[in-house]
Amino acid sequence: MNILVITGLYDEQPQSGGSFIMKHYVQGLIDAGHHVVLMYDTTANEQLPTGNNIISLSQLKNSFYAKQGLLSKVFNKVSALRGTKEPKDIESEVRQYLYRNFKWLRTDLHVLCKLHNIDIIQVDFPWMMNVASVFPQGIPSVFVSHEMQAVRLEREAGLNSAGEQKNALLKKANAFAFHEALLAKNYSAVLTLTNVEKVFWEKHLPDKFVFNSPMGISLQPAVEKRPIQAEKLVYLSNGKHVPNVNGLLFFFKDVWPLLEDKLQIPFHITGHYSEEVHALAPKSDKIVWAGFVPNLSEFMANSISIVPILLGSGVRIKILESMALGAPVVSTSMGAEGIMAEQGRDILIADEPVRFAELILKLVADQDAYKQIRENALAQVAVHYQLEETIQQRVGIFKKLLTK
Repeated sequence: MNILVITGLYDEQPQSGGSFIMKHYVQGLIDAGHHVVLMYDTTANEQLPTGNNIISLSQLKNSFYAKQGLLSKVFNKVSALRGTKEPKDIESEVRQYLYRNFKWLRTDLHVLCKLHNIDIIQVDFPWMMNVASVFPQGIPSVFVSHEMQAVRLEREAGLNSAGEQKNALLKKANAFAFHEALLAKNYSAVLTLTNVEKVFWEKHLPDKFVFNSPMGISLQPAVEKRPIQAEKLVYLSNGKHVPNVNGLLFFFKDVWPLLEDKLQIPFHITGHYSEEVHALAPKSDKIVWAGFVPNLSEFMANSISIVPILLGSGVRIKILESMALGAPVVSTSMGAEGIMAEQGRDILIADEPVRFAELILKLVADQDAYKQIRENALAQVAVHYQLEETIQQRVGIFKKLLTK
């Protein structure tokens, strides 16, 4: 099968999260014998890969038709989407986020599809949805819904007690719901990563094919041979993502004070955060701002992974990564949403700060509990999130669309 994958989040040397899972997904398709043409926005410091399979959107900037090329930095995508002017109202903000102008890509895209005899087009992430406006006719297309903005905003409104702010968030959520559904109508099908989003899409698109299809992850057998000992607490995150910042501030404010005097291991925070977030962090020599981690597998050895997420939608890839790398996870219910893992067996879940702190301390002190959660999590990932099996499931969905 010849598959064109268009994504706004990809990195040849991913740290974690969406770019990590996208790289492994694309490689999994190629390993399964499919021809994949990947079009993606690239980080500025990355050396572009070579070969017919991978084409960066930034490379197309040199094309005659690339009059309005995308910014090359993945991590600047939010500012790029909003443009140079602040939106005057909710409708303007929603449109700036979702309705990116891809007219410059039309000719290159049509030539590319013909050259590679593309059978199906896959688009990932909401800020790329409007690329469907320049698709060639007759090629089935699939939108992969990683995180619904409407769902995230609705949940964020639930965390705000102030009436005016809550109403503004709900209005924005409704606007996103309308426009996300409107843009999704341009696709042959929508793929979701959780049943929560599947229900949303089925409600808003009753006549559209909606499938639930989990993302897979590569397992590393050597993980099982690692010593069983909690030597650090880790928060895998990206400071550009609102739910991550919200979760870290919740942890700092409500959980850390319960831990600091009892915790004998350091707390490492990956990713880059703003000076404002750094200023809100507790003054403690136990807190380590790790930034970019070049080798996540080594970094996560003998760790406890925390996911104190209070809002968002989709699947927290950081949980799957942690489970696959042998790091027991302590998460909130929201953080663990959509993950096929049983509380108390494969993962530890708590929404109250006191209980969240207790579970962390339990894993630090109880080596048997640490070992059991780790082993169960590895087995669970092997059963439900093996990359090869999830690739087969995704390709099976593509084949169904090709026969419709």
